[in-house]
Amino acid sequence: KQWYQRRVRADEVNANNKLIDVYAYSSYYPFYEQYDTIIRECGVNLVVTVIATFLVATVLLGFNWYASLCIMLSVTMCAVDMIGSMVYLDIPLNAISLVNLLLSVG
Repeated sequence: KQWYQRRVRADEVNANNKLIDVYAYSSYYPFYEQYDTIIRECGVNLVVTVIATFLVATVLLGFNWYASLCIMLSVTMCAVDMIGSMVYLDIPLNAISLVNLLLSVG
């Protein structure tokens, strides 16, 4: 909670001051900061991995777009199922579960 108050105060100072950037930092700050960005990062990484899977499947299947699209749809459904399983089993979305989620796509 204390890190959040410091971050809010730093944002207030940055809003009023255009000459320098002020930011709050402590040894625990990177661990708390990951929870602010992890949902967006998860979405971006999942989209990138699904697109990469589509491109690799397209090349390996001899540019058969229909088969590659079916594979991409299947991989996307598996990723959605994994996210649903994480919610059902009360697994929090953190750095470790994000890596495991991305590895399950590959």
